[in-house]
Amino acid sequence: MLLPDQPGPIPHLLIMAGKEGTIYLIDRDNMGKFSPDFDSVVQEVPNAILGWGSYGTPAYFSTGAPDQRWVYFAGQRDVLRAFQLFDDGTLSTSSTSQSGDEFAAPHGATPSLSANGNTNGIVWAISPGIPAVLYAYDATNVAINLYDSSQAGRRDQLDPGVKFSVPTIADGKVFVGTVDTLSVFGLLPGGGAAKIRSRKPVTLLPHGWSSGEDGRGISGGGNAESSHSVPESFLRALCVLCGEGQEANSPQRTQRAQRRIPDFGLISDLDFGLARAVSPDYLIVNHR
Repeated sequence: MLLPDQPGPIPHLLIMAGKEGTIYLIDRDNMGKFSPDFDSVVQEVPNAILGWGSYGTPAYFSTGAPDQRWVYFAGQRDVLRAFQLFDDGTLSTSSTSQSGDEFAAPHGATPSLSANGNTNGIVWAISPGIPAVLYAYDATNVAINLYDSSQAGRRDQLDPGVKFSVPTIADGKVFVGTVDTLSVFGLLPGGGAAKIRSRKPVTLLPHGWSSGEDGRGISGGGNAESSHSVPESFLRALCVLCGEGQEANSPQRTQRAQRRIPDFGLISDLDFGLARAVSPDYLIVNHR
């Protein structure tokens, strides 16, 4: 991940980690070249990520105050960890806070961050188990769990997850892709009253076609019962990848500190069944 310009002697930094669990802080203007004897990097933090190491990219947040910058990793079979970036251009040699939830399913998690400028930072991460779970943590202390999609029973429950799915934040909503569904989380209507979730079957129609009055008939290009081949690129365009070999979420490693986001939960979703495809040439039609 390329970091924003940092204070200190090396402003242009790159940070990364791999399967061995070592974090590397690198001067991206002078990456050090190869040496068989040593790593010519700004800083190397061995054993920073436990479990099976890091398979995704980190996230970054800054409050704008001195030394108040963090980088977040969630390795496989490890917790979400926050590492502090100091004004002298170095990284804390161990995590300054960590979640109480372990990301045990394949390849851990790739966190995302939402904030109002330098305030109200939230770290989002998906545990791709069966079912998947969306987590939200206080960006200044990820030991504080703000929300997870399992807290309200079946109301916010996700489908089985897929590895490398990344929470996408836009317009005050969080979008989560699972095996068959794109789910949208946000502030619940009506003050957060419990919502009974019901999915509507979905038909994929070529653009220029239309559905019948009951949402089932098809007109404008062929027989009503025609079956159309949908390109495999459809859900991939929505960052929804086909996954296999999913594992159930492991028990929580430690007791979580919780400071819940009020009136937040699943507000809508699209269920694509086994289609797993979207193309610019197709239109999504919800059955009524």
